[in-house]
Amino acid sequence: MGATPSVAKLVENLTSESSDEQETAVQELCSIAVRSERREFLAKKDVIPPLVKLLASGSPKARELSAATLSHLALHAPNHKRIADADAVRPLVDLLRSGTPKQQGAAAVALINLSKRSPCNQDAVGECGAIPLLVNLLRDGVPRVQEWACVALGNLALQHSANQQRVAEAGAIPQLISTFDTISQHATASSWLPFASTCSRRSSSLNPTVSASDQGGAHTPEAVSFFLKALSSVVYNCPANQLLFCEAGGVEAMLKVITTNEVEVLSALCNVVGTASTNGAVVSAGAIPVFVRVVTRGNQQTKAIAAGLLGSLAAESQDCRSWIAEQGGIRPLVELAKNGCTEGKLRAVMALCVLAEGDQENKSEIGTVGGIPVLIRLQNDKLPQMKMWSMRALSNLATDHKENDERIVAAGGTVLPSLGGMKITAVPDDAVASVDPLKRNSAGTQVNKHEASS
Repeated sequence: MGATPSVAKLVENLTSESSDEQETAVQELCSIAVRSERREFLAKKDVIPPLVKLLASGSPKARELSAATLSHLALHAPNHKRIADADAVRPLVDLLRSGTPKQQGAAAVALINLSKRSPCNQDAVGECGAIPLLVNLLRDGVPRVQEWACVALGNLALQHSANQQRVAEAGAIPQLISTFDTISQHATASSWLPFASTCSRRSSSLNPTVSASDQGGAHTPEAVSFFLKALSSVVYNCPANQLLFCEAGGVEAMLKVITTNEVEVLSALCNVVGTASTNGAVVSAGAIPVFVRVVTRGNQQTKAIAAGLLGSLAAESQDCRSWIAEQGGIRPLVELAKNGCTEGKLRAVMALCVLAEGDQENKSEIGTVGGIPVLIRLQNDKLPQMKMWSMRALSNLATDHKENDERIVAAGGTVLPSLGGMKITAVPDDAVASVDPLKRNSAGTQVNKHEASS
């Protein structure tokens, strides 16, 4: 067996008149591009322009491998501009439109990588008409291609209002929810459910895999997680999409998988609550008892998020304040304020503050279950927000409630004048989920899952 040609020779062979030489060269370059330390080197060897040319004019295999190679090169952020400047976006979108399933999958992953944290490329891909094509693949593609289409839609919509609108206009939201619901129902009965549960507790970087050999078959264990985070990106800070999500049954679909994907479901719903319409949909779907159970039995992270969601619902509606109390929400919130992590304590105090506003029964229960000594101690917390919300909560508890006045004095606190209500939001700073791709080497074996987010 002869020695592997030099990179310069491989780049030269990309423009050969022999399709066999082109295919061999791009296969070798794809294998090299899997290695993160070689991506800058390859770009400086001017590999990108001939790869882009092959996207449009190469053989079917060369087109597929060119898209795969560009997807690996795009994992190196400085290559985003180089690939876009070589006019790669349009031929990649053309592959989505008329390529084989393998070409479509490779093109989708290339677009995922190009649009990751790259507003200019998000613009270019959205303006080239990729979003309706991705929705078509989401509906009609083979399982793995559906997943890449989902992840691509999430990346394109992430903190990009124009693409969020394009996603809505293309009918992506009900299709995402429909496909997600189908996948999650299968996952509930499948052998990979424990793996899906493990995935749900990883960092927000999602790393879908792609290789020419595995683009059909069943959905991957990570599929539910991909759809949850894509939907979170689509609705983030976009009231119109939040409403479409609720109308399409998104809340109900997510609540079905909360036991196995707790963090992602709660974080996604943080991006939904906040208006009367969306809050009403969340409550109608039966979310309040679910959130109360999480505050009672979840881990420190999920307890904090669920407490924030309860606080946000309570801030919008007096009825919600009553329903939260009826579902037994006050006692676990007091316990979280006493023994939770810092974020959990803050979210619990904020929720208790809102629950006590103008509701005599809730004031009495908070006082009865020992909330007042906890709030008095938190007034001395080093976190300014904790001090402020504890003071507000005590003020609400004392207003027009003589028994709580006496409890505050007995616990060594001071009866405060009314400080007034204050609307809160449940959305934590990192609630929006990024959706990042995972690469595989040329043999289809997984490599370092953290590398895509470096």
